[in-house]
Amino acid sequence: MASIIPKTLNTDEGVEASDLETSSATQGPHGHEQAHDSEPCRNNTSEARDDLNISGITAMDHADKDANGQAKDEYASTLDLDGVASQERIIEDAEPVASDVESTHKSVNDQAKNGSQNPNKHQPTLHRMHKFTLYETNARYWITGSDITDKYYKLLKIDRTAPPGQLSVFEDEIVYSKKEVTQLLTTIDDGNKATGGLRVKCSFWGILGFIRFTDSYYVLLITKRQQVAMIGGHYIYQVDGTELFPLTVAAGSRFARERNAEEGRFLGILNNLDLTRSFYFSYSYDITRTLQYNIIRQRNALNQGIQQPGHAYDDMFVWNHHLLSPAVKHLKNVFDWCLPIIHGFIDQSSLDVFGRTIYITIIGRRSRFFAGARFLKRGANDLG
Repeated sequence: MASIIPKTLNTDEGVEASDLETSSATQGPHGHEQAHDSEPCRNNTSEARDDLNISGITAMDHADKDANGQAKDEYASTLDLDGVASQERIIEDAEPVASDVESTHKSVNDQAKNGSQNPNKHQPTLHRMHKFTLYETNARYWITGSDITDKYYKLLKIDRTAPPGQLSVFEDEIVYSKKEVTQLLTTIDDGNKATGGLRVKCSFWGILGFIRFTDSYYVLLITKRQQVAMIGGHYIYQVDGTELFPLTVAAGSRFARERNAEEGRFLGILNNLDLTRSFYFSYSYDITRTLQYNIIRQRNALNQGIQQPGHAYDDMFVWNHHLLSPAVKHLKNVFDWCLPIIHGFIDQSSLDVFGRTIYITIIGRRSRFFAGARFLKRGANDLG
């Protein structure tokens, strides 16, 4: 099964990076470790059926769990959080483990009120996912998401045979070990040998959302990213590449042959939209809010005994808000898989003040309600 799980290719590339927010001297510099991440997508298409159901497959994985329900992990020993944090300078694209530990959420609407909570106390805690792989059979897409340590995994299934206009997404809330997810993918591969098996489509860094024009849905993925800043141990990235995949059967299907001209026109408009300039995201830091807001909110949550408060993004600055709407309806833990992005400017530089290094970070956000030419959008409205 080693051939099914790809290794992510990373290359280092220096970049200059960027609200009136100042990080302390304890934050490490980003200037010498900016990373440019990309993973080429490999397209494999064919036509057939896949009758596997994940709910039936996952039962076999519980055989390897102990009496308390804790999954055995033969591939990873006890994780030293301090050790991981100290190696972030060495590991490319490392996210600070201690700051982004996050368990499954109750629902999208109560996340901001109640914070993240794991409904199963026997499930292992999953560090925030930020590495994903898209697999395909002839009838389904399978997405695996893992934390930085590659120790824990979650699974998402998308039905490619759903009727036009319908989005069929199933989120498996079980947290798998590396051994368990490998066994599961092997089982799916074996069950689809007659139709080409399970194939790796691409590796990516997050889901921007789902969109539908006149017929079936598409999913938009971040395939390339570039680190531009770090605030309080939280990395901020710029979107450097995206790819759109139709949630239908193979390219030679009736849908592809009968795609109307209007569908093609909308596709062309979206493909011409340059998402690689001035769009930013972070796995563990809310860049739609100010530093002051985030600090006060975190402090209030700790006073209430909440270790990890839920998400409270300001949708005024979430430029993929429309793309996230279908995910909000179909996924329980939306932001485990999908990433809000802002449009604007982020840069960061260091200052030497009496021998002490201080990092200044500037974040400029543009409201999604004021997109368009400045001549038409400038000035004050009823809200100021």
